[in-house]
Amino acid sequence: MSTTVTTSRNVWICDQHADTSNVLRALYEPRGAQVRQIQTVRQIDQPAFEDQPDLIILNVSSQHPIASAVEMKYQSVPRIVIGRAPAAPNPVIDKSAFDDSALDSLFQYKDLIGRVDSILSELED
Repeated sequence: MSTTVTTSRNVWICDQHADTSNVLRALYEPRGAQVRQIQTVRQIDQPAFEDQPDLIILNVSSQHPIASAVEMKYQSVPRIVIGRAPAAPNPVIDKSAFDDSALDSLFQYKDLIGRVDSILSELED
């Protein structure tokens, strides 16, 4: 598993829990990426979030409103979706549209890191 990031990348994590952010921050920030956890809709309009994300990690299992807000604003940004999509169909966060980058709620960090590595290296090409 390679975790080489050669240029500064912005990775946003939309999740109420800090665990995923802490793991990815420890792994990717020393390699030049900025990992930011987003917990409120207001955060995406703050100056600290001026730079567009290169990758968004959405935890939709909690059905937190930030996931929908970020998805609507940054539709063209690659994403990894964690958890189940809401019961009512919502094309904005429909996990089936991102099968290659979807993880179950009970995921292994090595699987998430592998997907992050893959997307970041595609951005480098």
